[in-house]
Amino acid sequence: MAFTDYKNLSMVLQKFHITYTAENFVKVNTVDIHPFFLEDFSFSKSHMDTKVSEYAICESMVYPILKESYKRYAERVVLWSHRLVQYDEDLSGTPDYSVATLSPLGRIVFGSPVLLLVEAKRNDFTEGWGQCAAASMKSLSVVSRVSR
Repeated sequence: MAFTDYKNLSMVLQKFHITYTAENFVKVNTVDIHPFFLEDFSFSKSHMDTKVSEYAICESMVYPILKESYKRYAERVVLWSHRLVQYDEDLSGTPDYSVATLSPLGRIVFGSPVLLLVEAKRNDFTEGWGQCAAASMKSLSVVSRVSR
């Protein structure tokens, strides 16, 4: 089942026997941003139609930000774009972007997931939250499978 089939968080919690708790874990650190990146991003924002499709947004807005952030950690993690992750018939799908630890087997092998970025369909937060939680479960399953 694709993670888009999970319509809300409750479905994921029940399916995978997870207890829900809420925590405030956001910590903001400021970083210096290279002027070339700011100029290029500003150009994309001003001259590219990002409302035409999900891919337009991903390619011109989301990916450049992820790539710029990724540069600081490239020796420890790998940035993946639209890579299918499949554990079994219940856990499969393609996150828009994912960041995983660098596998001991090399950069072409998916390591332990650190971050998943998934676009929610139809601007529905409830359904989007279920989809993202299912994607996270998939990644946690991949971690346990890889670490065995």
